Amino acid sequence: MDMSTSMKEDLANIQTLGEALANELDQVTENFRLGFGLFVDKDIGPYTWFWNEKIRSDTSVQQTFSFKNRLPLNENKALFGEAVKNTKISYNVDSPEGSLEALLQVVVCEKEIGWRNKKKARRIVILTTDGTFHFSGDGLLGGFVLPSDGKCHLENNDYIGWNKFDYPSLSQIRALMVENEIVPIFATTGNTDLYNKVANFFGQASGAVAARLNNDSSNVVPLIKEAYLKIAQIVNIRADPPKGVDIKFRAKCSKGKLTLDQSFCNDVDIGEQVTFSAEMKTSDCSNAEKDLDFLIKTSFDDVSVKLQVICECPCGNTSIQNSEQCSKRGNLSCGICFCDKEKFAGRFCQCTLEEANNQTLCRVPNVESVCSGKGDCECGECICNKGMLNEFGEIDHIYGDQCQCSNTTCGRSNGGKLCGGPDRGMCDCGKCLCNANWQGNACEEQCDKGTSMCMNNDGVECSGKGTCKCNNCVCNAGYIGDLCQECVSNCPDACQDFRECVKCKVFDTSDLNKEQCELECAKWNISSFKLQDKVPEVRRCIVRDEDDCSFVFSYNKNNITGEIELLVQRERICPAEPDILAIILGVIAGIVGIGLALLLIWKLLATIQDRREFARFDKETKNAKWNTGENPIFKQATSTFQNPMYGNQPQETPEEHVS
Repeated sequence: MDMSTSMKEDLANIQTLGEALANELDQVTENFRLGFGLFVDKDIGPYTWFWNEKIRSDTSVQQTFSFKNRLPLNENKALFGEAVKNTKISYNVDSPEGSLEALLQVVVCEKEIGWRNKKKARRIVILTTDGTFHFSGDGLLGGFVLPSDGKCHLENNDYIGWNKFDYPSLSQIRALMVENEIVPIFATTGNTDLYNKVANFFGQASGAVAARLNNDSSNVVPLIKEAYLKIAQIVNIRADPPKGVDIKFRAKCSKGKLTLDQSFCNDVDIGEQVTFSAEMKTSDCSNAEKDLDFLIKTSFDDVSVKLQVICECPCGNTSIQNSEQCSKRGNLSCGICFCDKEKFAGRFCQCTLEEANNQTLCRVPNVESVCSGKGDCECGECICNKGMLNEFGEIDHIYGDQCQCSNTTCGRSNGGKLCGGPDRGMCDCGKCLCNANWQGNACEEQCDKGTSMCMNNDGVECSGKGTCKCNNCVCNAGYIGDLCQECVSNCPDACQDFRECVKCKVFDTSDLNKEQCELECAKWNISSFKLQDKVPEVRRCIVRDEDDCSFVFSYNKNNITGEIELLVQRERICPAEPDILAIILGVIAGIVGIGLALLLIWKLLATIQDRREFARFDKETKNAKWNTGENPIFKQATSTFQNPMYGNQPQETPEEHVS
């Protein structure tokens, strides 16, 4: 317990509760021992008031100390209560305390603390504080450069190594606690998040628990009891295998579900059995010639394991060349075919390399993965993976042409059992095949497969109005009764029987006169009529009459007197009469609309045609070329005539005169 001044109020409460704590633990377990230790911090600056003589001379407080084993573990509850009562508070300066130094001495000083054999008792240490802690490296401030050696240094129940060594580290404390199988409970009034992280850091293997105390520690008794019960319900397993050996644990805890890669179980009741399985693999053959011995440890026992590594088979020294078992295409060695890698493949060298590379037959349509991702394609045939243990501890058997089936993928019932267990059914390719008298997706429903209770007097199953399931009738819609013998909705026989009576009595639309109407209603023993705005759905009839209207009614039958009571809806449901004016106006509007549409279409076509003609005329006008000629009947005012003889007379040559 932290004895710093900040814990003064907590100490006062714990002093009054010391004997109560012992009595409470006595109810949890009959054979227990209690001890009491105190811690503060190193008695030197900067950790404490070593220079303040007034504080150091105060007799109401203890001088600062690192750790005192005030009361070793013993069975005397009175001594425990007395030791707690006679404790004084102490003091230090800084907020962190020397709690890790105290924990280390409690863990490693087995004889001085009084620990019993760890194989015969559960060891628990409760750390009560309101502050944080010093850890490795903080001792340098006080000049302590030597790292903690992890050994016991108690003399007369006082820790004498405080002025020699640095504070220990959390990793060092965790390793020593796991080795010595001591479970810590961090009961703190403050810094709860920090101690939760410390408990998580210690891990499941340590069983560490962090719990919050009230500010005055008044809840220390129930808190410690609750934490003890939580620890007592943890079962774990661990191993320290030799180099090159890897171990994976599987835990089947109280709920019966196998958890892969888990080495612990929580919430295990007293007397309850849990099962662990271990898988060992080695990647090193250097130790093949010798046995490897190591321990697998549980809470109160050890299992000695002797592991022999086999890296070579004696049969490998001989082989059969071109063996018949290998289709004469390879050598047989240790029962395995070694094929000619350049030509053949397969377990028995049964196919060529080209055939082996064709994976078409190993794929489910529209699925890319080969063999559903659960096997290998070999020569066009799926070789499914071997069965593995699933989370429920069952062997998952993979099968099918494309390894698409499994015998563990069905529904579960009856406490999580596959198909309810072997007594109820078996799983085949994801579907439960239920045994007799069971049905459902997980064979969860008890069922009598007979049909004797479904037959009516005529030997008809469910009166022809339902199906027989588990020797009980499941009626079609509109029928009820053990044998589906009673119609309750729109029943053709009853509705037609009461049709005329309702028409003449209620709506007066029948061709029957008054006397015939009375006889018709009396024939069916109809005793009364009740008009309602809406009739119930049970035994409901909807009947159409000559006016093309429907009337709705239902009926109730008195099973004792046989009388019929009709419940009739007040208003008939008739189709709405056509609106003549709207029809006429609609026709006229349609004709006018069609006429206007035709006129508009004609006008549009005419306009288009006119524009085309005008465009053609305009084009021809622009392209026309006119000849410049004279009027053929026009005569000039003068005429010229040629003397025909004029051209035949010789012409005189004019004389030349020179002057």
